[in-house]
Amino acid sequence: MAQSCDFVPVGATTATGPAGTQVSFTLRAEVACTPTVDIVLAITSDTTGGASIVPPTAPTVLLDTDYTFTVNLGPTPSGTGTVQASCVPTFCTPGSLVFNFGTDALVTLLTDIDGNDQTTLPNTAFATALQVNATNNGFGAVGVGIDWTVTGGDATLSAATSLTDNFGNAAVTATAGATPGPVTISAVRQDDPTAIVVFNLTVDALGTLTVSGGDGQTLAAGATSAPLQVELRDAAGNPVAGATVDWTATVGTLASATSLTDGAGVASNTVTVATAGAVEVTASSPLAAAPAVFQLNGALGNLAGLSRTQRAVADAIDTLCPALANLPAPTTQQTDLLARCREIGAAAGLDPDATVNALDQLMAVVALTQANAAMSAAQSQFQNLKTRIAALRSGTGGTRFGGLALDTPAGPISLGALSSAFGADEPGAEVGADFSRWGFFAAGTVGRGESEAGVVDPAYDYDIEGLTAGLDYRKSDRWVIGGSLGYTRQDTDLPGDRGGLETRGWSVSAYTTFYQADSWYLDSVLTWGRNDYEMLRRIQYTLPLAGGGTTTVDQTAVADASGDLLATAFTFGRDYSRGAFGIGPYGRLMYTRLGFDAIREQTVAGAPGSGLGLHIASRDLVSLASVLGTKFTWTHSTNWGVLMPHLQLEWEHEFRDDPQAMEARFLNDPTGTAMLVTGDPLDTDYFRLGLGLSMVLTGGRSGFFYYEHLAGRDGESQWNLAMGLRMEF
Repeated sequence: MAQSCDFVPVGATTATGPAGTQVSFTLRAEVACTPTVDIVLAITSDTTGGASIVPPTAPTVLLDTDYTFTVNLGPTPSGTGTVQASCVPTFCTPGSLVFNFGTDALVTLLTDIDGNDQTTLPNTAFATALQVNATNNGFGAVGVGIDWTVTGGDATLSAATSLTDNFGNAAVTATAGATPGPVTISAVRQDDPTAIVVFNLTVDALGTLTVSGGDGQTLAAGATSAPLQVELRDAAGNPVAGATVDWTATVGTLASATSLTDGAGVASNTVTVATAGAVEVTASSPLAAAPAVFQLNGALGNLAGLSRTQRAVADAIDTLCPALANLPAPTTQQTDLLARCREIGAAAGLDPDATVNALDQLMAVVALTQANAAMSAAQSQFQNLKTRIAALRSGTGGTRFGGLALDTPAGPISLGALSSAFGADEPGAEVGADFSRWGFFAAGTVGRGESEAGVVDPAYDYDIEGLTAGLDYRKSDRWVIGGSLGYTRQDTDLPGDRGGLETRGWSVSAYTTFYQADSWYLDSVLTWGRNDYEMLRRIQYTLPLAGGGTTTVDQTAVADASGDLLATAFTFGRDYSRGAFGIGPYGRLMYTRLGFDAIREQTVAGAPGSGLGLHIASRDLVSLASVLGTKFTWTHSTNWGVLMPHLQLEWEHEFRDDPQAMEARFLNDPTGTAMLVTGDPLDTDYFRLGLGLSMVLTGGRSGFFYYEHLAGRDGESQWNLAMGLRMEF
């Protein structure tokens, strides 16, 4: 006989929960049931669609024992349903208990989990992914689509859409663009566009990496550079410590490929090179907007095969270039000089020949021609005075015009013939014995010469004009003293339009001769003069550029300078005669001191090369020479006059054979590095061979011509032909 069985609820018989969740109910079997009872659970109504019981099969429970079962709520919000619990009819009189369940209204949420309020640098990914969580009524919403959008600022996303995982999470990564500033990114649920999360991010401005030490160095071959230092600061100007700095070099070997900034934001490195030429070292950091670049040079002195002058210029540039690079406020011309020395240093590794040519152009070798100009001025005055003294010893006096000649490499053309217009058939009468003791003379030269290029000394040609006028007094038949005033002009030109030197000078001289007629004689001359020099130097060169193409400098440097000269000569000779023939050996000692004031060049402002002007220090040159010579004469008389052909031979020896030295420096060199230029060695021994003819005509007129050849002097050859005409008044 079936027993009755009552079910009683344990707790509430009504429960609600969010859609898709579970609710639980508990019941107990009582009264007359057997120790165990089979329970039937069944959903009797379901308006939610999809509700189910857990477990789904009918359980067996002990009498008076609580039993809990679970209902999986369907996905539809606001749905209801009932579950009926009853026993299996075979064992008991059916009894039942009804439980009511329902689903709450759907609540969808979207919240940010991670990645908000980040900062990064331009073109850099944000360190943390942007992550959101989607929930439905507090539980993770699985498989929900999330749309991601950059709504402000400059950034890119790894995906435009992502799906939530089993926990309702979805994420993307964001990368900053190049523009600093705020960035906003929104995440929106596709199933609920009102569920939005906004991420606020920031793209910081990049910092600065600047050179703080070691730029502009000139590096000797194999020597380690001084430290190359950079300083890293953030956008606010604060030093950045512990940052990695990457280093690269176009030439040479770096001590390290990377280095770290210290507490002051400073990182350093060194480089070693073996050749001449430009060296560019670059330091970069991902925290800096731009790299820091060092412009260095392998020393120009590393170039092989440089001459003494070229090496002096190269060493000066190697010294001054780093100093210029570190000047806090360089002048315009110092800035130009820095650009020029960097160009030359860079070209050394590209075209050594062009670099050597540029080094040649930087030295004012035209100044070496001053010595020739000054010496020519002294010699021209001495030659004029020597002519006058010889005339005095021959017994002529009074007023004389002679020695005017145009000297060329092919020989001089006489200007003395111009004085023939003043000739007369009879000499003028003397006016008193005292008055006849005084004499006036004038002599002039116009010449041209050439000099070949030496190892250091430049090739040049020159034109010279000189005029000497004097007054002398015959103390006795054997002693004459006098004085003169001289003027000299010389134009010197270098080949190839490289420049020139214009010399203008005045001099005063005192002279005397003491002689015994037809026997021995002693002459002496003392000259002091002052010369003005106008120097022009053309600086022209073309150099290759590292990136291709060329750069050209075409600059003109001019300078005005002065100098003085002091010269003295002593001649002792003796004339022997036998019938119509004569021989006259003689010896001469000559001392000359040339002084040159300092030279300061001026360049064309604003043009490339304006910083290449030179300062040339004052200097002195001394010559001490001896001459041993003899002349042979023959006298032939005719009814219209007397002819005196003669042959002359001289050997000249220079005792002071030291080459001239010149010290120069760049005007805009802050180090004042001197460049010493030593000229070519002097030839100390050479000869002069002369052939001439003198004539004395009726009416007190006389004339001569004289040809002279210079032999045995290195690098020079010279031919002179002199003609003159004298007349008494």
